[in-house]
Amino acid sequence: MGCKHSVLLASDKNKENKENNEIKKSLSFKKLSFSLRSHKPSINPTKGVSVYHLQTTFLQNITQEPFNLNSSSTIYDIENLNHKNTLGYIRTKSQFITDPNDGKIGSSYVDSLDENDVDHVGIANLMLSYTWGYKIGDIVDTLVDYCNSKHYDTKRTYVWLCCLCVNQHRVVETSESESGVKNNNTRMNHSFRKGQKSDKNLVDDRNDETIQENFLNRIEGVNEVVSMVYPWNKPMSLSRIWCLFELYTAYNEKCEISIVMPPSERIKMIKELSSNESCFDDLLETLKGSNIQNAEASYEMDKIRILNIIKNKAGFT
Repeated sequence: MGCKHSVLLASDKNKENKENNEIKKSLSFKKLSFSLRSHKPSINPTKGVSVYHLQTTFLQNITQEPFNLNSSSTIYDIENLNHKNTLGYIRTKSQFITDPNDGKIGSSYVDSLDENDVDHVGIANLMLSYTWGYKIGDIVDTLVDYCNSKHYDTKRTYVWLCCLCVNQHRVVETSESESGVKNNNTRMNHSFRKGQKSDKNLVDDRNDETIQENFLNRIEGVNEVVSMVYPWNKPMSLSRIWCLFELYTAYNEKCEISIVMPPSERIKMIKELSSNESCFDDLLETLKGSNIQNAEASYEMDKIRILNIIKNKAGFT
């Protein structure tokens, strides 16, 4: 009986392994919306906007009334979260859409797009690390140039950008309820702040773990991170704590990381390096001087939480 039982167990195990292998073969890792290691996956897959959408619809719509913006406008110009009741283009587009995560009115920009229109929205396969101080035209030019260099189809390259993929309505609501701080342009997803009891409890292990878990779900699922550096000799992104945290996390998770810049900035860099060798020394000094403890955050609690995560995981040197 013992031998027969063992044979049956082995047979069942082989059958289970075979079924698991078939499932793995049917999945494309690049298009997973969250990490297979995640214990609490998002309600919906991590969606992104296509580079094509940014290049066409988005750039066209921000020029219209009442926004009257252009390619030189920064993300701050397009959506100023300091003004709760004055909606920019991003919140205007999504203000009457039901958020699929919490069922409330007001969603992220990406959730306002028709999910059946695959030329404009799909499962994110690329994450852009950038700052809200960058011009939208430079962001789009950088992404288009990157797609061309990798032979990616802009209609099938879906980018996760915090300004469009995080529900900015909830960011404003949560930021005001937590501290009343007005300067709250931040990547922080409203779900990062669930369960908090008071301002004294804002920085605790539970919240830090939630930040890390939610962020890992996104970055692992995408698995390809593009870090935008601009200007080339003193990148704004190296002074922002979220950008440094994104690179830190992507490196630890062994994601593919690419350092990119707008084509016009690359031409400028080559020209300046060719005519003045000391420019390269200036760049090295900037890179050496990057310190996440000195990095800036629009919302102070973001910085406190991120530094707490890194301190507990790796420490500072």
